Amino acid sequence: VPAGRANNIARALGIPSERLGALRVAAFAPARPVDALRVRTPDRSLYAVEAVSAGFQADARGAYEGENSADLLQGVRALAGAVRRYAPYRVRGRVGADELESRSAAQLFLSNLKYFGFGFEVAPGADPADGRLDAILIDAPGRRALLRLLAATYRGRHLGRPGVRRLSGRRAELTEPLPLVADAIPLGTTTATVTVEPTRLRVAAPRPGGAA
Repeated sequence: VPAGRANNIARALGIPSERLGALRVAAFAPARPVDALRVRTPDRSLYAVEAVSAGFQADARGAYEGENSADLLQGVRALAGAVRRYAPYRVRGRVGADELESRSAAQLFLSNLKYFGFGFEVAPGADPADGRLDAILIDAPGRRALLRLLAATYRGRHLGRPGVRRLSGRRAELTEPLPLVADAIPLGTTTATVTVEPTRLRVAAPRPGGAA
Protein backbone atom coordinates (compact mmCIF):
# COMPACT_ATOMS: atom_id res chain seq x y z
CA VAL A 1 0.00 0.00 0.00
CA PRO A 2 1.66 3.27 -1.07
CA ALA A 3 2.65 5.41 1.91
CA GLY A 4 4.97 8.01 0.41
CA ARG A 5 4.34 10.98 -1.90
CA ALA A 6 6.22 10.26 -5.13
CA ASN A 7 5.13 6.58 -5.10
CA ASN A 8 7.11 5.71 -8.22
CA ILE A 9 6.79 1.97 -7.68
CA ALA A 10 3.02 2.15 -7.25
CA ARG A 11 2.64 4.38 -10.32
CA ALA A 12 4.76 2.06 -12.45
CA LEU A 13 2.74 -0.99 -11.37
CA GLY A 14 -0.67 0.67 -11.69
CA ILE A 15 -1.42 0.60 -7.95
CA PRO A 16 -3.74 3.47 -6.90
CA SER A 17 -2.21 6.05 -4.56
CA GLU A 18 -5.61 6.50 -2.93
CA ARG A 19 -5.72 4.34 0.22
CA LEU A 20 -9.02 2.51 -0.35
CA GLY A 21 -8.18 1.69 -3.93
CA ALA A 22 -4.73 0.46 -2.92
CA LEU A 23 -6.20 -1.74 -0.19
CA ARG A 24 -8.63 -3.21 -2.71
CA VAL A 25 -5.70 -4.09 -4.97
CA ALA A 26 -3.77 -5.57 -2.03
CA ALA A 27 -6.73 -7.76 -1.12
CA PHE A 28 -7.91 -8.92 -4.55
CA ALA A 29 -5.25 -8.39 -7.23
CA PRO A 30 -2.94 -11.23 -8.25
CA ALA A 31 0.66 -11.28 -7.08
CA ARG A 32 2.75 -10.12 -10.03
CA PRO A 33 6.47 -10.96 -10.34
CA VAL A 34 8.78 -7.94 -10.16
CA ASP A 35 12.51 -7.96 -10.84
CA ALA A 36 15.05 -6.40 -8.47
CA LEU A 37 18.46 -4.88 -9.11
CA ARG A 38 21.43 -6.21 -7.17
CA VAL A 39 23.91 -3.36 -6.75
CA ARG A 40 27.52 -4.05 -5.77
CA THR A 41 30.14 -1.36 -5.13
CA PRO A 42 33.67 -1.99 -3.77
CA ASP A 43 32.40 -1.54 -0.21
CA ARG A 44 28.74 -2.59 -0.10
CA SER A 45 25.96 -4.63 -1.65
CA LEU A 46 22.24 -3.83 -1.68
CA TYR A 47 19.03 -4.18 -3.66
CA ALA A 48 17.13 -1.53 -5.61
CA VAL A 49 13.69 -1.72 -7.20
CA GLU A 50 13.37 1.50 -9.21
CA ALA A 51 16.83 2.24 -10.63
CA VAL A 52 20.45 3.09 -10.08
CA SER A 53 21.26 6.70 -10.95
CA ALA A 54 24.75 7.88 -11.89
CA GLY A 55 25.88 11.45 -12.50
CA PHE A 56 23.88 14.68 -12.21
CA GLN A 57 20.77 13.37 -10.45
CA ALA A 58 22.85 11.40 -7.98
CA ASP A 59 24.88 14.53 -7.22
CA ALA A 60 21.65 16.45 -6.57
CA ARG A 61 20.21 13.62 -4.46
CA GLY A 62 23.32 13.64 -2.28
CA ALA A 63 22.43 17.22 -1.24
CA TYR A 64 18.73 16.46 -0.77
CA GLU A 65 17.53 16.60 2.84
CA GLY A 66 13.82 15.85 2.54
CA GLU A 67 12.16 12.94 4.32
CA ASN A 68 11.00 11.40 1.04
CA SER A 69 11.38 11.94 -2.69
CA ALA A 70 8.49 14.39 -3.03
CA ASP A 71 9.60 17.32 -0.86
CA LEU A 72 9.37 19.92 -3.63
CA LEU A 73 11.24 22.73 -1.87
CA GLN A 74 14.17 20.51 -0.94
CA GLY A 75 14.15 19.06 -4.43
CA VAL A 76 14.36 22.49 -6.05
CA ARG A 77 17.22 23.52 -3.77
CA ALA A 78 19.19 20.33 -4.43
CA LEU A 79 18.54 20.58 -8.16
CA ALA A 80 19.59 24.24 -8.34
CA GLY A 81 22.82 23.50 -6.50
CA ALA A 82 23.64 20.62 -8.82
CA VAL A 83 22.96 22.80 -11.88
CA ARG A 84 25.30 25.53 -10.58
CA ARG A 85 28.19 23.12 -10.14
CA TYR A 86 27.45 21.01 -13.23
CA ALA A 87 30.28 19.74 -15.38
CA PRO A 88 29.95 16.73 -17.73
CA TYR A 89 30.97 13.33 -16.42
CA ARG A 90 33.06 10.63 -18.01
CA VAL A 91 31.18 7.33 -18.22
CA ARG A 92 32.86 4.03 -18.98
CA GLY A 93 31.46 0.53 -18.68
CA ARG A 94 29.30 -2.11 -20.31
CA VAL A 95 25.63 -2.99 -20.56
CA GLY A 96 25.38 -6.62 -21.53
CA ALA A 97 27.69 -7.03 -24.54
CA ASP A 98 27.62 -3.33 -25.45
CA GLU A 99 30.32 -0.83 -24.57
CA LEU A 100 29.14 2.26 -22.70
CA GLU A 101 31.40 5.30 -22.96
CA SER A 102 30.99 9.06 -22.98
CA ARG A 103 33.11 12.10 -22.11
CA SER A 104 30.15 14.49 -21.97
CA ALA A 105 27.58 12.54 -19.93
CA ALA A 106 25.12 14.31 -17.69
CA GLN A 107 23.23 11.30 -16.43
CA LEU A 108 22.97 7.54 -16.63
CA PHE A 109 19.93 5.64 -15.38
CA LEU A 110 20.01 1.86 -14.97
CA SER A 111 16.26 1.40 -14.67
CA ASN A 112 13.98 -1.42 -13.65
CA LEU A 113 10.83 0.77 -13.57
CA LYS A 114 9.74 3.67 -15.78
CA TYR A 115 9.73 6.32 -13.02
CA PHE A 116 12.53 7.58 -10.80
CA GLY A 117 13.37 10.40 -8.40
CA PHE A 118 10.88 13.26 -8.34
CA GLY A 119 8.52 11.41 -10.69
CA PHE A 120 10.73 11.63 -13.79
CA GLU A 121 9.63 9.22 -16.54
CA VAL A 122 13.17 8.10 -17.24
CA ALA A 123 12.48 4.78 -19.00
CA PRO A 124 9.14 4.85 -20.84
CA GLY A 125 7.90 1.37 -21.59
CA ALA A 126 10.20 -0.32 -19.07
CA ASP A 127 8.95 -3.79 -18.10
CA PRO A 128 9.64 -4.58 -14.42
CA ALA A 129 9.40 -8.33 -15.05
CA ASP A 130 11.39 -8.89 -18.25
CA GLY A 131 14.66 -9.87 -16.55
CA ARG A 132 16.48 -6.87 -18.05
CA LEU A 133 17.42 -3.33 -17.07
CA ASP A 134 17.16 -0.28 -19.31
CA ALA A 135 20.27 1.90 -19.50
CA ILE A 136 19.46 5.51 -20.44
CA LEU A 137 22.58 7.59 -21.12
CA ILE A 138 22.06 11.35 -21.48
CA ASP A 139 24.85 13.55 -22.81
CA ALA A 140 24.88 17.30 -22.14
CA PRO A 141 28.00 19.40 -22.78
CA GLY A 142 26.69 22.37 -20.81
CA ARG A 143 23.93 23.65 -18.54
CA ARG A 144 21.58 24.76 -21.32
CA ALA A 145 21.55 21.31 -22.89
CA LEU A 146 21.23 19.76 -19.44
CA LEU A 147 18.13 21.78 -18.53
CA ARG A 148 16.52 21.14 -21.90
CA LEU A 149 17.01 17.37 -21.56
CA LEU A 150 15.85 17.37 -17.92
CA ALA A 151 12.58 18.98 -18.94
CA ALA A 152 12.11 16.38 -21.66
CA THR A 153 12.99 13.53 -19.29
CA TYR A 154 10.40 14.60 -16.72
CA ARG A 155 7.70 14.07 -19.36
CA GLY A 156 9.28 10.94 -20.84
CA ARG A 157 10.04 12.74 -24.14
CA HIS A 158 13.83 12.46 -24.13
CA LEU A 159 14.23 9.18 -26.01
CA GLY A 160 15.21 9.66 -29.62
CA ARG A 161 16.68 13.11 -29.03
CA PRO A 162 20.30 13.86 -29.92
CA GLY A 163 22.58 12.94 -27.04
CA VAL A 164 20.25 10.27 -25.58
CA ARG A 165 21.07 6.57 -25.92
CA ARG A 166 19.12 3.54 -24.67
CA LEU A 167 20.56 0.06 -24.14
CA SER A 168 19.20 -3.05 -22.46
CA GLY A 169 20.81 -5.99 -20.70
CA ARG A 170 20.86 -8.26 -17.69
CA ARG A 171 24.03 -6.75 -16.25
CA ALA A 172 25.76 -3.39 -16.26
CA GLU A 173 29.28 -2.50 -15.13
CA LEU A 174 30.44 1.04 -14.38
CA THR A 175 34.23 1.13 -14.32
CA GLU A 176 34.66 4.91 -13.95
CA PRO A 177 33.77 6.31 -10.48
CA LEU A 178 30.57 8.37 -10.57
CA PRO A 179 28.14 9.80 -8.01
CA LEU A 180 25.64 6.97 -7.49
CA VAL A 181 22.21 6.55 -5.94
CA ALA A 182 20.33 3.23 -5.62
CA ASP A 183 16.64 4.10 -5.36
CA ALA A 184 16.92 6.87 -2.73
CA ILE A 185 20.17 5.70 -1.09
CA PRO A 186 23.30 7.74 -1.93
CA LEU A 187 26.33 5.49 -2.46
CA GLY A 188 28.99 8.16 -2.87
CA THR A 189 31.29 8.46 -5.88
CA THR A 190 32.26 4.94 -6.84
CA THR A 191 32.20 2.15 -9.41
CA ALA A 192 29.46 -0.48 -9.43
CA THR A 193 28.10 -3.67 -10.94
CA VAL A 194 24.33 -3.91 -11.34
CA THR A 195 22.64 -7.22 -12.14
CA VAL A 196 18.99 -8.09 -12.58
CA GLU A 197 17.54 -10.74 -10.30
CA PRO A 198 14.41 -11.85 -12.16
CA THR A 199 11.13 -12.17 -10.24
CA ARG A 200 12.89 -11.45 -6.94
CA LEU A 201 9.67 -9.86 -5.63
CA ARG A 202 5.96 -10.60 -5.88
CA VAL A 203 3.65 -7.62 -5.57
CA ALA A 204 -0.14 -7.46 -5.54
CA ALA A 205 -0.86 -5.24 -8.53
CA PRO A 206 -3.26 -4.96 -11.46
CA ARG A 207 -2.37 -7.00 -14.52
CA PRO A 208 -0.53 -4.92 -17.13
CA GLY A 209 -3.08 -3.27 -19.42
CA GLY A 210 -6.03 -4.67 -17.49
CA ALA A 211 -8.05 -4.64 -14.29
CA ALA A 212 -6.98 -6.14 -10.99
